[in-house]
Amino acid sequence: MPATQTAIMSSRDKIIPLHNAFLKNGPWEFILTANSRNYLNLKKTWMIFTFKITDEEGKPIPATNTKLYAPINNIAHSIVKNFTVHINSQLVYHNSMNYAYKSYFENLLMYSKEQKNSTLSVSGYTHDDVMDNKDSNGFKTRASWVKDGKSLQVAANISIDLTNQPRVLLNNCNMKLTVYPNSDAFLIDNYDSSGVKYRFEIEDVYCRVNELELADGLANEMEAALIEQNLPIPSY
Repeated sequence: MPATQTAIMSSRDKIIPLHNAFLKNGPWEFILTANSRNYLNLKKTWMIFTFKITDEEGKPIPATNTKLYAPINNIAHSIVKNFTVHINSQLVYHNSMNYAYKSYFENLLMYSKEQKNSTLSVSGYTHDDVMDNKDSNGFKTRASWVKDGKSLQVAANISIDLTNQPRVLLNNCNMKLTVYPNSDAFLIDNYDSSGVKYRFEIEDVYCRVNELELADGLANEMEAALIEQNLPIPSY
């Protein structure tokens, strides 16, 4: 008989909306708390953004506008300047202000051209034949995505220490993810020196997490082990 997974009873995705009021310049807070009996599969934590590019006053850019503008490469990751993570009110992760560069180099160096133009396109990544050039096919593709005021939805798996490892987060832990965004000027490629200013308007942002429901026997065994060993997990 083939091997059968008996430890995990079910796996399901869950949408996590903003916990605080939306502010254009952030921060954006998400409470990634699983149900009392479920465990968070941190490796499958995603952020989803819907955005558009408008003129300086927030109005749609007319179709007659021939200026060249586009979101920067790897935009779903590049929106983020840095993250902080609290578990049970204790700060467990804080990176510098270079998350956009870190995630860009990860995608640039770790994937083939074919993957960049297929799988990574969900994050707004396109392969640039020539860097920082308005004639690059990558730039032209990104420009077409937002031309005429169109909205674009992109998604990015969160690439931080906690989400880059295979272990799940224990249940009954309160995990807060705080996101600090980059500025409009950073997020928009504008090669025409016409003095035109654009705004990067985020219309929606939320997280998507993966919850695992373990078999009762395994869940009870893990809880008993935690009680017996008294692990130093911060209390909430």
